[in-house]
Amino acid sequence: MSKKVIVFRVGAFPVKSETFVTGQIITAINLGYEVAILVDKINDIESSSQKELIEKYNLLGRTAELKRIKVKGKVDRILKIFNILAKGAPVKSIGTFNYFKYGKNGLIGNLFLQLNELKEFMNADIFHIQFGVYMYPLDLLKYHGLLKSRVLTTFHGFDVHYNELNKRKRELFYQYLFRAGDLFTANTGYLAGQLADLGCPEERLKVIPVPIDTGYFKPKKVKKKNKVIKILSVGRLVKWKGHEYGLRAVNELLEKGIKLEYHLVGEGEERDSLMSLVNDLGIQKNVFLHGARTQSEILDFMQSADIFLLTSTYDEGGRRETQGVVTGEAQACGLPIVAFRSGGVPYTILEGKTGLLSEENDYKGLAENLEKLILNENIGKEMGKTGRQFIDKKYSLAVVSEIWERQYKMLLEH
Repeated sequence: MSKKVIVFRVGAFPVKSETFVTGQIITAINLGYEVAILVDKINDIESSSQKELIEKYNLLGRTAELKRIKVKGKVDRILKIFNILAKGAPVKSIGTFNYFKYGKNGLIGNLFLQLNELKEFMNADIFHIQFGVYMYPLDLLKYHGLLKSRVLTTFHGFDVHYNELNKRKRELFYQYLFRAGDLFTANTGYLAGQLADLGCPEERLKVIPVPIDTGYFKPKKVKKKNKVIKILSVGRLVKWKGHEYGLRAVNELLEKGIKLEYHLVGEGEERDSLMSLVNDLGIQKNVFLHGARTQSEILDFMQSADIFLLTSTYDEGGRRETQGVVTGEAQACGLPIVAFRSGGVPYTILEGKTGLLSEENDYKGLAENLEKLILNENIGKEMGKTGRQFIDKKYSLAVVSEIWERQYKMLLEH
């Protein structure tokens, strides 16, 4: 019996910050599926922080770019359609011109062109879309009954967030996908709620977290006691990640005479602004911006830190952290968490048991919680132990892989 085929539809691959996409693909491979990766753009392997995994599973060898048929006006569209017909288009695609069955998208050749873009992947049993915005060309084809494969969409955050100004636009954007898709997943109840608000059918919506590799992210066996407290943050240097508040919280502690180092790992457009703030606060000797690092380097940072600080908040577009995978990795390494009570973050820690939360943008609250852990070392240690157990039980690869195994099977049997 031949293997069932899952085609992962993503925007670009590999991407340094999207380690969870690589993890999901590897999960499907380990479950015994034949896997292909369909992308808009193939990046160089150096664009990833997971080079070893990509090479081990030959993921680039499984990756192909979607051959978009771009048209420039009506004449060009007609010429491209005739050229495809002359070369022998699949019989199924010829019938898509039926206006009475497929409407305008059929008449003008949109469905015909999309089917021909996808023809090399029509044998897929499941299309697994990672990020809803990369649904093209699956949403319309599935809606019109031209795609028999199961279509599963995993949302992560930026593909869902909305405010009152753009909510209607989001609803219309996903209308065909929500009507025709077989299954939708969100990483926390927070994100699932946002999807439901946009019209995602709740009976086809499941909460499945992004897993944590607890065999990789784990406490160091023999950890040297730091001479000064090491606080760590990991995240892109963008506005909604809130690193400004981390710097201000650290400054509050330094002004009280508390000895500490603040290590910030990540790169982005806010680097210059954050460096200016560091200089303005006069905390250059205590703050270290390390730039982007590989996963193995991030592990080293976590294993040598005392506290993990997540400062994610929100932006004007309504974007918030939906799971915060990095807090799971930090807890797996035995670190207590200090964060804002924002978005999906409260779903990923046990408040008061594995971490401490304060209200969004309240950097003084962050400082108070950091100080509590610094002055009460045993509390932090106990939180670290409990955090490791929590991630093992709820977010480990083994646990989440079992969930995906059931979901893929249910899709195929449906």
